[in-house]
Formats: sequence, structure tokens, C-alpha cells
Amino acid sequence: MQIRTLLAASLILAMSNAPEAFAQNPRPPAYQSVDVHADQTVTFRLLAPQAQAVSLRGEIAEGGPKLEKDDKGMWSVTIGPVKPDLYCYYFDVDGVRTLDPRSSSVRIQEPSPENLVDIPGDTPAIYAERDVPHGTIAMELYRATTINRTRGLYVYLPPGYARSTTTYPVLYLLHGAGGYEGSWWGSGRMNLIMDNLIADGKAVPMIVVMPNGHVTPLDSSRSAQSLSHNIAAFEADLLTDIIPFVERTYRARTGRDDRAIAGLSMGGGQTVGVGLKHLELFAWFGPFSAAVHTLKFEDQFPELMGHAADTNGKIKLLWIACGKDDFLFAANKALDEALTHSGIRHTFVVSGGGHSWMNWRPYLAGFASQIFQPRKP
Repeated sequence: MQIRTLLAASLILAMSNAPEAFAQNPRPPAYQSVDVHADQTVTFRLLAPQAQAVSLRGEIAEGGPKLEKDDKGMWSVTIGPVKPDLYCYYFDVDGVRTLDPRSSSVRIQEPSPENLVDIPGDTPAIYAERDVPHGTIAMELYRATTINRTRGLYVYLPPGYARSTTTYPVLYLLHGAGGYEGSWWGSGRMNLIMDNLIADGKAVPMIVVMPNGHVTPLDSSRSAQSLSHNIAAFEADLLTDIIPFVERTYRARTGRDDRAIAGLSMGGGQTVGVGLKHLELFAWFGPFSAAVHTLKFEDQFPELMGHAADTNGKIKLLWIACGKDDFLFAANKALDEALTHSGIRHTFVVSGGGHSWMNWRPYLAGFASQIFQPRKP
């Protein structure tokens, strides 16, 4: 919420000063800042006549390639070929982190927003905007009584929701540290992923609820202690206010077999720390690159780990996924080993890559295509 407030204030200030600014500084020439070529190389440009050094940063820019300046003050660099995916990027201008002023595609996150560029492949991506029936995104406010604040959440409603009387199962989908309730929509393109899965018959129509996982402040190091405090606060918010709000506002099914919980990084830790504590509420679990910082899972979940037959009878799917280059891989592997040692049925998916949306979007597709369906033997 703070990020959006600051961005809005900056925009208002810029608009209020616009007449003087344009009077003193004529509008710069229009140009295309990003060109994605047929061979999947990509050219980036930035007009900055007074700059001394410009480099490209972000997921797409391994090594921070430097841009070259022409005699008109236009900086440019061509990289690639780049593997098809949706990448973030920004410019470093004389040591200052700078958004692309010619791009309106922005990923909002802490500590700083970044731009997005889509590199298409030969076949449509899982998040591609296809000619299929589309769901809708609702932005809701609810009263969080546990902290006495009004908070926001996003809700995905599947295609045809408004024209039907059907009730739907619900996936509670959680973002990572530094994100907000709109992260899975803005950065994850979850609505398009769900539209495509449903249209292809790979997922059942469902409601997806995306709350704000930051209930208490995290310290700058995002330590295990601050994450633990936030998990406890989020648990109270989810159980006391979010689930009841959703179930009285939308045509949501209310049985445990019709509730799933999943999330990335911090949200993956919340999926484990909150979801697995409440098998009376949830039956489907998807921790992605989970921020699980304890290696004593048997101590954290004695009832879960000590009663495998009962636990396995309640869990429909426990689907853990993490990239082998993720800094949280060791912790996720430890969770996998603890569950295996305790006889808890689960799936551990190891992909390439690291702690990135390039992994989390496919993880969502993989998880969503399995939930609320008969469990495989």
C-alpha cells in the first residue's frame, strides 16, 4: 500500500509541475525503448544526453551490460538471443536506479519497481493473452479486526461467474516478501494463466483470493524471527477475517476439500506455517520456493509429522516446488526430507533456475491444474 501511495503522490506532483516543466524543457522526441527482434535478440534504448554511464539491470540483464551513447544522447545495447519468458529490467544511470520512461509495463515491488518485457516464443506462453473466455479481477477492502485496520485483497472470478449461480472452490494465493495483494496479478499474470488452464480443460473453474501477506513489518534482513511474527499475524488475519469475508461475499464453497492455499517465498512459508497447521480448513497445499527457515519440522508440526496415516488421509495434495539454483533450495530440500522421513505423502518438484517469477508462474500452472480434482493413487 505504501508503494502505491508514494507512486501516486509522485505522479500528482509531476502533473502539478507539468506546465513549468514543459515550458522550460520541450517534450523529448518519441522513441521505442525496447525492440524484440525476430531472432529473440532485444535492443534497449534510453535517451539521456547528460548521463555519463548507463547499464541494463534486472532478470534479463545478467552481468549488467553497458549501453553505448550516440551523438544525439541516445544510449542503446542489444542482448541475446533471450529465452522466451517475461523478464524484469531497469536502467542504472550514473549509479541511480531508473525506470524506463517509455514503458508503461511496471512490476510494483519493494524496494523499487521494475519494468517488464515479454519475449515471445514459437508457441503461446502459459500467461499469454489468448482468445479464450476471461475471468475478472475484483479489488476488495475488508476490515482486519485483529489489527484494527482496513486492508485490501484481490479476487479472481472465473469466466462466467457473473452469469451463473454456481458455487466454486477457492485457492488462497500468497505473494512474497516485498510484494502486495496485486503481485500475482501484475507480475504473475495469474488471471491469464487461470483463463488458459480453464479454457483448455486443465483446471476446474475456481475463485482465487490474493490477500496482502504483510501484516507486521519485516526487518531489513527479513530474518526468520520477523517472518515468524508475520506468519502468526497473517494466520489470525486469514482465519478471523479474510476467509469469512470471502465466504459471505462470493459464492465460495466452504468445505475443507474445496479450499487450497499456495504461495511463493514468504507466501510459501505462510502456506507451510499456516496451511499445514489447519488441516481442518485446507486440503491442498502449494509452497513454491518456500521461505521455511526451520530445519526442525518434526518439532514445528508434531501432530502432522507424528501421525502419517491420519495426515495422509486429510491432505489431498502437498506440492512443493523450488529451483535448484534458488537460495532457499536447501531449506525446501530439508522440508522434503523431513516429510519423507515421517511418511507424509507429497510431491517435490525441482526445476532449473532460481528465486524468480520465471519459475513461479509455471509452478502456479502446475499446481492449479491438479487441485479440486480426484487425487491420483
